[in-house]
Amino acid sequence: MGNTLTYNNRAVVGIGGNLPSLFGDCRETVMESVRRIAEADGLQLISRSPLYRSKAWPEGSDQPDYANMAVLVETSMEASQLLECLQAIENAIGRVRGERWGARVIDLDLLACGDLVLPNKAVWSELAASNAPDAFIEDVTLPHPRLHKRLFAARPFADVYPDWVHPVTGQTMSDISEQLQGGEKPGLALY
Repeated sequence: MGNTLTYNNRAVVGIGGNLPSLFGDCRETVMESVRRIAEADGLQLISRSPLYRSKAWPEGSDQPDYANMAVLVETSMEASQLLECLQAIENAIGRVRGERWGARVIDLDLLACGDLVLPNKAVWSELAASNAPDAFIEDVTLPHPRLHKRLFAARPFADVYPDWVHPVTGQTMSDISEQLQGGEKPGLALY
């Protein structure tokens, strides 16, 4: 089984950053990444969420707040090609890979490609159950294994694709976002 997209060739990209770049503060850097996604060959920007401010994760971190948003794109790229495209945009904006979950100029996360589950449900479930920094694999993992646990990713996703159904949990993104917002400390606000 290949990495071909299904579900109308739609993918959702989570965008975040909490450090300034050559393009300005974290908000301006996030907007620069949206512009570059919209101009990328093979991608058509369908919609974008509002810009949110969120506390750094994991909780209790002393990092600056993040600017977060999501975009819905249409593409005929395979998931691995789309991930490479996003990483090229990160690099062009000035992303330097360092500490996992550390402060960063920009982070483009491929949150979902249609209804794909990669590499498979067993590996996905194992990754989703862990919050350890080393709980990741080098292969494309879809949907993002902690998407359904993090409001800063789920809320912007729900803004651009509320009816998307999580292929493992069976919930719509709108329902996932609402459940996460029900917590005592959502830590997410509009900029």
